[in-house]
Amino acid sequence: MTISRWGTGVFVLTLALQAAASGVFRCVDAQGRVTFADQPCEGGTRVRPGAPPGAVVRERIELTPEQRKRLLADVQVALEQQWQKEVEVTLDASGFSALNRSTQDVYWFVTPAEPIAWIPVCLDNRIAPGQALRVPASELPSGTAFKFHWWYKGNEINPGSGYYTADRVRSIPLKTPPRSAGRLRQSTHP
Repeated sequence: MTISRWGTGVFVLTLALQAAASGVFRCVDAQGRVTFADQPCEGGTRVRPGAPPGAVVRERIELTPEQRKRLLADVQVALEQQWQKEVEVTLDASGFSALNRSTQDVYWFVTPAEPIAWIPVCLDNRIAPGQALRVPASELPSGTAFKFHWWYKGNEINPGSGYYTADRVRSIPLKTPPRSAGRLRQSTHP
């Protein structure tokens, strides 16, 4: 009995070594599907024995700079659409508006399109639920790019200080519409 167990073990070990020696090959068929085989295939690559299957299947997708820029723009648009459900931001010829549709206080700040640095803090920059921040077009600079940042109240900076940090800042890039030459002429010549 001991000899048969030992013989079975050697047989299994031999099979395992043969499988490892032959290896696994990664192949791509005519439809572009990835398959794995124990036989070499045309254009196939040998998979390292012992490599986890997940590491073999994952591939790095290289994007061109234009594709990356477009992907980031698509992500930003999707985020802004989600954020609009909480704080509806509009900018048109009448001015800028940020309506708090959430059930919590919202805090806000405006920076140039490329801010140097700023710290989001919850002070008097609050928009209560159901209320709106409105800035008429006459108070906005013409054709200027800026970012409207908003957040919910986070943790208190120091216990008892009354100053709170932001939970997570949402940043929405905006650009004021340029004023027409006719409107500018009207405003400069009575």
